[in-house]
Amino acid sequence: MSEERLGDRLGPPIQAMAEVVLDAWRAQSRAAADPSTPERVRVAIERIVERLEDLGFTTRDPTGEGYAQDMMARVVEQTGTGPPFRIAECLAPAVFYSGRLYRPAEVTIEGEREHAATDS
Repeated sequence: MSEERLGDRLGPPIQAMAEVVLDAWRAQSRAAADPSTPERVRVAIERIVERLEDLGFTTRDPTGEGYAQDMMARVVEQTGTGPPFRIAECLAPAVFYSGRLYRPAEVTIEGEREHAATDS
């Protein structure tokens, strides 16, 4: 029996809303990183995020967490030889709809780097 993806069952309206959720997350992240972002813009973004949450959409940014292959994340780039690996950057958060994973996070991971032997 093949497993049907949540997005396949919910169709285009939910897919479009998931893209809006990602856009809101990006806007919120950029506003947080830029101290010159006007307060009214920050408040407007926060209201959009709250309304999306009221509709059942949430996000999860796993930056800094340990990485395991069974995580709900798609690795876009890997550095280091690891393990252990940790999530270095979240390019797109995991999107949840009504508490269920709709879209996995897109992340970069880094592992322990190989240390070259040095002669002392």
